[in-house]
Amino acid sequence: MATPAPPADKAALRRLFLSLRDSLTADTRLAASRAIAARLAERLPVADSGACLVYLPMRGEVDLRDWVSSALAAAWNLALPRADWRTRELVPARLRALDEVIAGRHGVPDVLDDRFEPVSLDQVSVVLVPGVAFDRRGYRLGYGGGFYDRLLPRLRPDCLTVGIAFDQQVVDALPAEPHDQRVGALLTERGWQEM
Repeated sequence: MATPAPPADKAALRRLFLSLRDSLTADTRLAASRAIAARLAERLPVADSGACLVYLPMRGEVDLRDWVSSALAAAWNLALPRADWRTRELVPARLRALDEVIAGRHGVPDVLDDRFEPVSLDQVSVVLVPGVAFDRRGYRLGYGGGFYDRLLPRLRPDCLTVGIAFDQQVVDALPAEPHDQRVGALLTERGWQEM
């Protein structure tokens, strides 16, 4: 499916791409999520010594919960981003089991308070980055809070950052401002693209 040329302003872009994502049927979303998870398993077949910062889906995002479950069962070192709403930064929280996760503020998945254990950013070697849209240069359009734009520059230089999206969420170019951060790779149901 060809994506229409995006409008220039980010609010209009968000509406467009959220509408496109919402228009996917449950079966299409499930099949694409499974294909993306399979490609991710091929690319990241074994845990390394660092932590992998994952996300859990909300608002129709690519669903990687099966991959996360498999990684947890294989004793991967996983973390879930916890939103600090005061500083508007993401803090990696150790993820031991999916049943430790609740819907937090604005429905953002969060680790239960009594299970919260921060993970140092210098331990993070891979970050799976959700988004509303991505472009083929690695720029991302999020929900507008700037959380990932604040996180990405704080990561260690060799950290692999992977944008995760349905193919309908990818365009040739998005408007980018100086504070916008790029991901190092993009993964959709059609494949993996290095930036």
